[in-house]
Amino acid sequence: MARLEFDGLERAVEEIVRMGEMSGKAADAMLMVGAAWIAQGLERAAKREGLKDTGDMIASIGYPASPKIIDGAPTIEIYARGSDGKDVRNMDKAFVNNYGTTKLDATEWWEEGEAEAEPKAVAGMESVWDEFVLTGRVPQVTGPGKYSKKRRTS
Repeated sequence: MARLEFDGLERAVEEIVRMGEMSGKAADAMLMVGAAWIAQGLERAAKREGLKDTGDMIASIGYPASPKIIDGAPTIEIYARGSDGKDVRNMDKAFVNNYGTTKLDATEWWEEGEAEAEPKAVAGMESVWDEFVLTGRVPQVTGPGKYSKKRRTS
């Protein structure tokens, strides 16, 4: 009668469980890299459209330091944060400049910035995932599309 034996199966199961637990951290790192590229694309698009008065709106385009959970999924919200010196919300200015008013033509700079940055954001996110799958470690994100060679494992 044939007999099937496994050597090291327990170690393989432990590694699969560890990778499953770490995949959430990899997803967070992927979101952070993607957010950095998208924010950079939005800033470039706003400058290209000449949407600078004081520079407050462009400088305020950003995202949080880590994803938050919305409806059970990790999410990064990218938007123009805060207000200018006149107490006008930067996101209000971004909205009006993007969609226009009866007296101001729409520029659609937000959509253009996102579309311009999307390929780099996706490539950056894929590189984080590839690194995770190949090494079993989550790269430390350090900026737009970049991550350090030091890898965190926790």
